[in-house]
Amino acid sequence: MSVDFYYDNNGAAKNAANAIAILRNDNSARHSFADLWNPNPVPAWALLNAPAGDAFLMMGTTEDLSAALLAAKSQGAMYIQIPGDHMALWYLRRKSGTFTKTVVSVAPLRRYWGLNANDPTQIHGQYGNWYPLWDYVYYDTAVDIAELASNALYRAQGVEAWY
Repeated sequence: MSVDFYYDNNGAAKNAANAIAILRNDNSARHSFADLWNPNPVPAWALLNAPAGDAFLMMGTTEDLSAALLAAKSQGAMYIQIPGDHMALWYLRRKSGTFTKTVVSVAPLRRYWGLNANDPTQIHGQYGNWYPLWDYVYYDTAVDIAELASNALYRAQGVEAWY
């Protein structure tokens, strides 16, 4: 299983090329969701609430990402929560050898991306090279790790790589 996870606290991974480079870099990326908190245990509620915006990024095949997230759930991770902002759950697809990998960003819409949830042109459709993994943008919510692993990720499966 080849997966990569990254916690972005400075907006460096908004750009698709930067996100991929960061996730491919063994010095910055981790190979499991739980490793983002190493040596501490993974929290049940992973919060994205930095005032300047922060995000969780992950990359791998759909099956590998799903397995890695379910492993994180078995280690105690239950939700990724974005308090006081709308959740942007976006993805892109890229070729990696003979595989197609999905890069997923879970981030606050306003604090991280600088977008307005009241403007439909900013929350539906393409933003740079990113596309929404969900059709809706929810305020002050959390995504269940199991829901992300078992349902949301599979919306991208089979989509042709464009990056």
